[in-house]
Amino acid sequence: MNSLANTLHERGQLEEAEKIRREVLALRLEILGRQHLDTLSAMSSLACTLFDCGQLEEAEKMEQEVLALLLDILGRRHPASIRAMHNRAVTLYTRGQFEDVIQLVRPTMDLQDQILDKDHPDISDLEKLYIGAMSMQSRNCS
Repeated sequence: MNSLANTLHERGQLEEAEKIRREVLALRLEILGRQHLDTLSAMSSLACTLFDCGQLEEAEKMEQEVLALLLDILGRRHPASIRAMHNRAVTLYTRGQFEDVIQLVRPTMDLQDQILDKDHPDISDLEKLYIGAMSMQSRNCS
């Protein structure tokens, strides 16, 4: 089911993808529980679909929950936790919460520098997000 949701999402059939992702999440919650990594993966996938559907508030709430659970289970230095921080920062940026982006991204960039190769694309993505948030914040303050 999850592969079908991925394909639908990639093809732009977001409503159908969202429906299937919700079903996958419900099943994983029931069978595996909230703290299982497969459940958290399903939550993260649903949050991405919600984001792409423009349902930013629900996506943000889900991202917050995923991030909190991943930090608790895996810690800050795990790549899945860092990816969750990145996803949350993108949503915050889209919602115009630039100060929150800056506060989240700076330590996340430091973690990525320690863990990932310096040429890893995630590092560049976060740097762009950070620079954009700094620029937008300075515009809003002037």
